[in-house]
Amino acid sequence: MQARNRRAFTLIEILACFFIVALVLVLLINLYPMSYLTMRRGEHLLVADAMAQNALEEARAVPYESLLVGSTRTLDPLVRTGITFSGTRRIAEVPGLDPDLCREIVVQVEWTEKNRGIQRVTHRVTRSRVAP
Repeated sequence: MQARNRRAFTLIEILACFFIVALVLVLLINLYPMSYLTMRRGEHLLVADAMAQNALEEARAVPYESLLVGSTRTLDPLVRTGITFSGTRRIAEVPGLDPDLCREIVVQVEWTEKNRGIQRVTHRVTRSRVAP
């Protein structure tokens, strides 16, 4: 009679298996909060971009003469998901160009995120005078 050769798992193999499973679980558990934070930061960026784009569109809608170089306007604050977005619209000269013919509209939106501090988005557009 031949004895069957049975092989059992050793303690080291069982511990290695538990270590690998635990490592995978820890990585998967950490994936959720990181993806949530990334999603929230993306939301904040979209809100800030929309706010800046809205201010630029308003500035494009007014007559060119009412865009005075050096003037600054504070935008109405916007609160979304517990975050307050505030911004400014500034009219500036375009370097090297006549301000009577070309002006730059600069919109900057700011908000504060936990652990990241103050975040900013800046949009710029150049507006030219259209000849009558």
